[in-house]
Amino acid sequence: MLQYFMQKIKNQKKTICSIIILTVFGIGYFYFIRGYRLENIPYILMPDGDAYILVYIPLKTMMENSWPYFSNRLGTPFGTEFIDFPVMYTDAIHLFCLKVLMYIVQNEFLAVGIYYIISGFMILYISYIVLRQMKIGYLFSVLGAITYLMVPYFIERIEHFWLCLYQFIPLSILLCYWCYYDDRLFIFKKDEWKYKKNFIIFIITVFISLTGIAYYPFYTCIMLITTGLVKSRLKSIKAMRASIITVILVGGIFLANLFPLFVYQYQFGKNVDIANRQAFESEVYGLKLVQMILPTFPKTDIMKEKVGEYNKTAPLVNENATADLGLIGAVGEIILLLYLFKIRDADKNKIFLFSRLNVILFLWGTIGGLATIFSLFVTPVYRSNNRVSIFIAFLAIATICSLGNEIKENYLRRNKKLEKGFIIFSVAIFSFSIVAQMQRTDPSVYKNAKNEMKQEQKFFSAIETSMPKGAMIYQMPYSAFPEVPPLLKMPDYEALSGMLYTENLKWSFGAMKGRYNDEWQRTIAQMPIEEKIKILSIIGFKGIYIDCRGYSDKDLLKLKMSLARLLKVEPIRNTDNNKLFYSMLDFDNHYLSQYSAYEIENLKNILLNLEIEKKNDLFSSKNITESGFYKKEKNGNSNWRWMSNKATMTISSNAWVERIQFKAFATGDKEYYLKVSMNGNIIAAYNINKDGTLVSLNLPYEYGKKNIVFETNSPRIETQGDDRNMHVKIRDENISINNINFVISDLK
Repeated sequence: MLQYFMQKIKNQKKTICSIIILTVFGIGYFYFIRGYRLENIPYILMPDGDAYILVYIPLKTMMENSWPYFSNRLGTPFGTEFIDFPVMYTDAIHLFCLKVLMYIVQNEFLAVGIYYIISGFMILYISYIVLRQMKIGYLFSVLGAITYLMVPYFIERIEHFWLCLYQFIPLSILLCYWCYYDDRLFIFKKDEWKYKKNFIIFIITVFISLTGIAYYPFYTCIMLITTGLVKSRLKSIKAMRASIITVILVGGIFLANLFPLFVYQYQFGKNVDIANRQAFESEVYGLKLVQMILPTFPKTDIMKEKVGEYNKTAPLVNENATADLGLIGAVGEIILLLYLFKIRDADKNKIFLFSRLNVILFLWGTIGGLATIFSLFVTPVYRSNNRVSIFIAFLAIATICSLGNEIKENYLRRNKKLEKGFIIFSVAIFSFSIVAQMQRTDPSVYKNAKNEMKQEQKFFSAIETSMPKGAMIYQMPYSAFPEVPPLLKMPDYEALSGMLYTENLKWSFGAMKGRYNDEWQRTIAQMPIEEKIKILSIIGFKGIYIDCRGYSDKDLLKLKMSLARLLKVEPIRNTDNNKLFYSMLDFDNHYLSQYSAYEIENLKNILLNLEIEKKNDLFSSKNITESGFYKKEKNGNSNWRWMSNKATMTISSNAWVERIQFKAFATGDKEYYLKVSMNGNIIAAYNINKDGTLVSLNLPYEYGKKNIVFETNSPRIETQGDDRNMHVKIRDENISINNINFVISDLK
C-alpha cells in the first residue's frame, strides 16, 4: 500500500510542486503584501455601501433565521421580506459556505475575511487546473494562475464582494473548451450517458449558476451559445448539442434558485418599484478597451499622470475603471483581436475558440454594444456589463500561456539552451507583470478600520444595554430600501448598521419599497414630530435613532429641540457626534398611562392596518369630493377627464392625501398657468401647454378638512352640442391616500 502511494506521488511530482508553489505565493502575497495577518482579517471587508446588502445582512439573517429571505429585525414593526430583491440571495454557494464558516469562527467579520482569502487560493488552484485541462504545461499553468489572481479586479471590486470571488470563472471557460473539443458529451445512448465529464459538468454548472450576482451565469450562457455556433459552422447543427444542454443546466439551476421569488410574486404581485433599470444605464456602466489596457495601479509618474488625466476628463468613468487586464492580459487581448484575421488552420488551435469568445464578450460589454441592444429590446436588468472584463482577462492570460507553452514544446524542445533561456525570459516577463499589478496595503488602513468598527460597536452596545430585549427602534430620517440615492451626507445603507452591531434589537429601516410596510413607514415619517412620538409609543417603539448626516443643520437643530422637549432625556452619542439615540422608556410610561390596555391594543391594531391606497382615479375615495372636474372618458386604452378653469378637490378630515399626480394638457397653442392652493394658500404653480405637463403634489400633513383649488387661464374648448366648461384635459391620474387622520383624532 505504501509503495502504491509513493508511486502515485512520484507520478504527480510536478503537480504537487506546482500546488506548493501556488500555495507559497498565496501565503506570501496575502501575508506580506496585503497584510492579512490574523488581527487584520476581520477588517478586510468593512461594512459599507453594498457590502451591507450583499454580504453582512444576508449572512446575519441566515444565522438568525436559517434562510436569507425574511428578517424580523428590519422593517419593524412588520419585519421585511428580501424576496423582492434577489441580489441578496442569488449567491447561494457563497452564502452557504460563509454560514458554515460562521458556525466555526462565530464572528461575521472574521468569517468574511477568511472566506475572501480562501477564495484567493481557490482562484490560484482552479485556474491552474483549468489551464492544465487545456493541455498547457506546468510552468505556464502556474504563471497563468498567479497572473489571474493578480488582476486588480480581485482587490478593487471588494465592495461588490461576490463579484471579486471569481474562482469559478475559469470553469465557465473550461465548459466551453469541453463543449467545443469533446464530441462524447451528452450522448444518451448505450453507456455513453455514464461518461464522467457529464457528471463533472453538472457539478460545475451548480457552482456557476449560484454565484456572480446573476452576471456570471449569464455571461457563461453567452459564451456557451457562441461556442455552439462556432462549432456548428465547422461541423453541423448537431454539434451544438453539448452547448445547448449546458446552457439549459446553467439557466435551469439559476431559475430554480429564484423559485421563492416566483411564488412570492404569484401570491402578492410583482413589485414594480424594485430594481428599476433603464436601457441607457448599460451605456453608463459599459466596458472600454482603453480601460482594459491602462493600469489600475500605475507605478511610474508618467503613467500616473496619464491614468489620472483620463479618469478625470473622460466621460463614463465609474466601476469600469477596474477592468485593467494587466500587462500579460493586455498583450493577450491584442493577440486575440488580431487572431480574428487568421484563417488557415485557425480552428485547430484553442486560441481560435478563445478569440471568438473574446470578441463576443467585448462586443457585449462595450459601450453601445450588444448589451445596449439587449437592454432596449429584451430587459435592462443587466446594466453593469463592464463586469465581463474578468472573463476576458482569463481568456487573454490563457492565450499567452498557450502560445508560450506551444513555443516551448514545439520549437525549443530540441535545443536545451534556447529552451532554458525562453523559460527564464517567460518567468521574468510574467514576474514583471505580476509585480506591476501588486498593491501593498498601508497598515494604517486596518488600524483606522479597527478604530471605526470599535466605535460603532461601543455606540450600539450602549443602546442595546439601555433597552429591553427585542425592543423596537425607530430610525430617522426615513429612507426607502433598497437602491435609493444617498440622503444628503448619510452613506448608502448606513441605517443597516443597527442590525449588524446588535443581537436583539429591532430596527425600522429596511422595509421593502413597493410593499405595504414601506408605504406605512413613509406615512409615519411624514407625521409632525409630536403625533409621530405618540404613534410610535402606542405601537411599542422604545427608542429613536437619528443619523444627523441625513438632515440640514437647521432641520437637525429643530428636531433635537423637539425631542428634548417631548422625551426629556439626554441622547446617547457616537464618537463623531453624527449618530444619536433617544430612549422613549420614560415617555412611554407617562403617555401610555392615560390609556387602558384595551384602548392601546385597539389603537395599535388600527395604526398597524392603515388603509393606504394608490389609485389611478382622483375621486374614487369616499373621503374626496369635487367640483369643476368632469367624469372620466375613454377611447380604447386611453382615458381622460376635463377640468374647468376653476376646480376644487375637498378632502375630509378622516383622510390624508400624501400625493396627487396627473398630466395636464392645455387647450390652446400658448403656455398657460395652473395654480394650486390649499385652504387659501398657494402651494404650487405650473406652466402647461398642449404637449402636457406633469403635475405632482406632495401634500404636507395637516389635520382637518382640506380644500385644494386648481385655477388656470387655459382657454375653453368649444365643442358643438357640449356646454361643459372644458379648459384642461387631465390624464395619467395617480393619488396616494390613507386614513391615519381617523386615528390621530383619537390620540390623547
